[in-house]
Amino acid sequence: MTETQGIDGVRPDDARWRVIAGILTAGTGTGGTVEILVEDGALLDAGALDLPWPTGVSVHVAGHEGASASEILQNCVELGLPVVIATRWEGKTGPVAAQRREWVAGVEPSGGPMSMLLPAAALSSEVYAKFRSKLMSRWAVTRVAEWSGLPGIHPSFEIALVTLERRADYPGPTRFFQVPHGPLGDDVLADFANLTRRDGGRSAHGFVVRRVLERNESWSVAAHDPAVADHARSLDSYGSAESLSDVFEVLRGTWRSGTEGSAVRSVVAARGIGRDGRVETARSRGTVVGNDLELRVGDLVLRAVVHREAPLVVGEIHPIHLPAIASAHVIVLRAKDELVRGDLGFLAAYLRSAAARRHLSALAAGSSMLKLDALRRLPLPIPDAALRAAVRDIETAESSFALWKQSADLVLREAFDGPTPQASRAHIIDSSRILRQRLDAAGLLDDPAQIYATRYPQPIAVRWSIAQNEWTRGHGEAYIRAALDCYETLLAYAANVALALARFRGLELSAASDLRRKIRRGQGPTIGTWRAILQEVGGRRELRTPEGASSTMGRLGALLAESSDAAAASRLLSDTRNDLAHQRTILEPQEVAERISDALGLLMARADFLMDLAAVHVRHTVWDDLTRTATLEVQHLVGDRVVMPDATMQGDAPTIEEGSLYVTDLESQFHLLRPFVQRRQCPECHNLSTFHIDRIVGDKVSLRSLQDGHQMITDDTAAFEAVGLL
Repeated sequence: MTETQGIDGVRPDDARWRVIAGILTAGTGTGGTVEILVEDGALLDAGALDLPWPTGVSVHVAGHEGASASEILQNCVELGLPVVIATRWEGKTGPVAAQRREWVAGVEPSGGPMSMLLPAAALSSEVYAKFRSKLMSRWAVTRVAEWSGLPGIHPSFEIALVTLERRADYPGPTRFFQVPHGPLGDDVLADFANLTRRDGGRSAHGFVVRRVLERNESWSVAAHDPAVADHARSLDSYGSAESLSDVFEVLRGTWRSGTEGSAVRSVVAARGIGRDGRVETARSRGTVVGNDLELRVGDLVLRAVVHREAPLVVGEIHPIHLPAIASAHVIVLRAKDELVRGDLGFLAAYLRSAAARRHLSALAAGSSMLKLDALRRLPLPIPDAALRAAVRDIETAESSFALWKQSADLVLREAFDGPTPQASRAHIIDSSRILRQRLDAAGLLDDPAQIYATRYPQPIAVRWSIAQNEWTRGHGEAYIRAALDCYETLLAYAANVALALARFRGLELSAASDLRRKIRRGQGPTIGTWRAILQEVGGRRELRTPEGASSTMGRLGALLAESSDAAAASRLLSDTRNDLAHQRTILEPQEVAERISDALGLLMARADFLMDLAAVHVRHTVWDDLTRTATLEVQHLVGDRVVMPDATMQGDAPTIEEGSLYVTDLESQFHLLRPFVQRRQCPECHNLSTFHIDRIVGDKVSLRSLQDGHQMITDDTAAFEAVGLL
C-alpha cells in the first residue's frame, strides 16, 4: 500500500475517520498517549503518519525508524504504553504469514494493553485458531470492535480491533462493539465510550459479556451477541428448530468454466441466481472438478460469495432448469426427506432473511465466502402444521395471482382478433367478466368494515353488522347503543378465550376470582370485569418476553395495554356505556356517535388477531388410533351468518369432544372453550347462539348470548364448578 493510498479520501473533518480513530486510540485516559505501530503493506501503512490523529497519538513505522516491529511492540508493552499493532496479515498460509502470527503471539504481557488491527475473518477463522489459542494462554481479550473500511481500503473489507491485557490480572468482562455501516456521527463514539464504562448490559451498538473468553472461543461480535443467541433459542416458536445439516445435505458445485474443457454443459452459475429467487441456466464450456453434481428438482442453490450484512442469495431448482449442474461458486442444499421438500419456500425465505445472515455471521465472522461448516450449523426454523398451512396458502395465492395476470394478458392479446370490431368488443367484455368480479371481491378485503363482518368471530361480526346497519339509518342513539354492544361482545369474547387459555396454562388470575364473586352474588359480569381479565393477562411477567408477547395469550393481553391507543379507545367506550347505564342524556348524539365509531373501529383493528381465534364447533369426531389423528366434522363460527357451512379438520388428541367449542391458537393447539363459551339453541329466538355464564338464579345458572343478549337458564352446573366459576 502506498502513502497516497493510506490517506486517500481522508480530510481532517472526515466524520467517519474521526470515529474510527477514536476507537483505535480509546482507553488511554485524559492526557494519555497511545502508540500506533504499523508496517508497510499493513491495514494501516506508512500513510498513517499523515492521517489526522487525535492529540497524544504517536505513530511508528517499523523499519523506517531503525527498529523491527517486534522490538517496538515489546518495548511499548514493557513500558506500559497502550499500543496498536497493524502488521501484514494477508496470505493466510505460508511461512511469512505464520511468522508474523508467531511473533505477535509471542509478545510477553507486562504493564500495558496491546491492541491488534486484524481482518475480521481472523476472529473466527480456523486458520487463525492456533494463533488465538496461543495468544489467549497469556493474554485476555478485553474489547473487540468491528467495522468496515479504512483509508485506502475498500469499504466492504471488514476489520476488527482486538484489545488485550495480561490474563493473570484481568477477571473480565469482555466488551463487544459493532460500528454501524454508513455515515457515522459523534453519537457512535459516545456510545463506544459508554460501553467501555459498562460492566454488563447493552449499549446502542455493543454489549458486555461478564467473563473472560476461553482459549478456544471465537472473538467475533456476532458469536457472543445475546440477541443472536436468544433468537436461535426461540426459533422453535415456529414449530421446531433444527441445524441445517439435519434437514439438508450441503454440497458444493463442481463445474469450473474455462477454454481448456472440451465439454459444454447447462450450468447454474452464481450470477444465474437472482436476489428475487429466480434461477437461470447458461451453456458453458469447462470441466468437472471431482464428482459430477447433477442438480435435482427441489434443490436450493446459493451463491457462495457473501457480502457484509447482505442477505444470502437463494434460488430453487424446478423441472424447467434441468438437466443442469452447479458451478464451483454455487452451494447446493438437498432436502433429506419429503416433508422438508414441502417447506422449501418457507426455508428459502428464512435463508434470505436478515436473521439467518446474523446467525451465519456469528458462526463465521468476516468471511467473504460461505463456509460449509458454518452453513451446516446454521439453526433453521421448521414450521408446525398451522404455519405450514398458512405458508402454503400464501404460495397458492401467489400462484393464483400469477394465473389471473396471465388471463388478463390473454384477454388483451386477443382483444383485436375477432372477425369484426363488434365481436372483439363483446369478447373483451365477456372474457373479462370473471376478472372484474375477482377485482371487486379483492377490493372488499381492503374495506375494514367488510373484514369485520365476514372474517371476525361470529358473535363480534353479528354485533358489528347490527351497528353498521344503524349507522346507515342515522348517527343517533340507536347506533351508539349498538356500537357499545359490539364493544362489550368483543371484550367478553376475548376475555373468555383468555380464561380458557389461562386454565390450560395453569395461570391463576385474580380477575377470575372477581368474576366468580359477581356470579355468586347474582350480579353478573360487566365491561369492567372483561377489561380487568385482559389487563391482568397483559401484566403477566412471563408474557413480557418476546416469545411470550407473540403467543396467543400475549396478543390477548396486549389488546388493552396501558398507554396504548386501544386502551384509550376502550376507556372512551366504557365511559359512554356508563353514562347510558346511569341515564345521562347524550346532548350531541351525532358528535358522540362519530367519536364512538372512531374508537370502535380502532379497537376492532387492534383485535385483528381474533380472526385466528374464531370458535370451532366440533359436530362429529372419528379417532384413528393407528395414525394418532382425529378427523373432525366442524363448523367455523366466522362472520355474521346464522347458518355455517360444514368443514373437515384434523386433530391430534382423542379427547376432542363432540358438541363443544374449541379455538386453535397461534401455536396450532386445540383448546376447549367449554364452559366459558358454549354453543346452544336459544329458547327465545331458536337460533344456535354463543353463550357465556351470566349469574346464578337459585340453584341454576343463567347464560347470556354474545350475539343478541338473550338469556337461557340451565341446571348444568358441573362444568362451571369444575373450572372454579361456581
